[in-house]
Amino acid sequence: MKFYFLFVFLTIVVFGFSVHIDVRLLNHKQLNRMEISIHAGKYTLFTDNEKSYEIEKNQSVFVSKDGDFVSVTIGSNVFKSTQINLKGSSFINVFRLIPKETNLKDLLYDDDLIIKTDSNGLVVINHVDLEHYVAGVVQSEAGIVKDQLEYYYVQAIISRTYALVNYLKHNTEGYNLCDNEHCQVYKGRNRNADISRAVAKTSGVVIVDENMQMISAAFHANCGGQTVNSEDIWTIPTSYLKAISDSFCLNQSGALWTKKVSLKEYNAFLLTQQLSETVFVKSGENTVLFSQPQRKIVGPHQIPLKTFRTYFDLRSTFFDIALEDNKVVFKGKGYGHGVGLCQQGALEMIRKGYDYKDVIQFYYTKVDLVHYSQLKYNFMP
Repeated sequence: MKFYFLFVFLTIVVFGFSVHIDVRLLNHKQLNRMEISIHAGKYTLFTDNEKSYEIEKNQSVFVSKDGDFVSVTIGSNVFKSTQINLKGSSFINVFRLIPKETNLKDLLYDDDLIIKTDSNGLVVINHVDLEHYVAGVVQSEAGIVKDQLEYYYVQAIISRTYALVNYLKHNTEGYNLCDNEHCQVYKGRNRNADISRAVAKTSGVVIVDENMQMISAAFHANCGGQTVNSEDIWTIPTSYLKAISDSFCLNQSGALWTKKVSLKEYNAFLLTQQLSETVFVKSGENTVLFSQPQRKIVGPHQIPLKTFRTYFDLRSTFFDIALEDNKVVFKGKGYGHGVGLCQQGALEMIRKGYDYKDVIQFYYTKVDLVHYSQLKYNFMP
């Protein structure tokens, strides 16, 4: 861990700047009360941009929504403000966020904290160093992968690239990214030494296209043997998110799946698509209703496959539909949207001896790796 922090510090010195992003925490939850415990370092409380209190390690800050204000209690001291900032003043600053709502876990986070209110409750934003954020995302998105450091290089680079390309995704809401699947999953501070080493080794490295523009480094769990063109899912064509055949993920846990629904439920879905009852599926012999040996965009009756996926909560849009024993059966491949890098396929490539550059250039077409200091445009306006 010491090496990791030293590497990040040297990167800042050599390249002259560091990158921080604002990540909204628990944005899908309603928060009204919380405790913030200082786990490491020292923090200064700012209320409405004025320095108000010094907070030491192991001290707790109690925060609650009070109308349009944030109420803060530290010991016998009470503050009220439209916005509070907790800014770390040590080399390493870590806080524990403890929501008081039920079923929410407390988590550790690096760096600084901003809290304000909206009509739903407290808005909690982690102002965090990019590399600390990337390490947290890798831990959340990749999990524990034993003895495969090279795979963590891959995940670190794509997660960093994705974060910077989507830096303005929530700009109108007052932050950069959220902490769930809408952006990238971020469950706080990384605690895995291999992930720290991987983030340190690749610090600042991003993926660029032929024009030296950072790519939208989309990824998913398993493509089922074939990835998807970006325009087939999101209508936006790119030079680097192109469909490829992928044999590496075929024997992995996310490769195959099955889901059964009743005839009544399936026909109710067809009715939502404003189709006549004449096309309804009726009980009878077992038969194939729809097949896609290669990925398609639309399914039966010209219904977009992503509509099926959303309605029936399917793992992917890569599936056949069959009628078996008076049940409609979805027989699917893959897990996720299928665009860009296939995580299970990438891990299998690493196990077979490919390095992280090979993996990235297999899943993204005509790309290269550079340090973001080499980019000739302002990627953080």
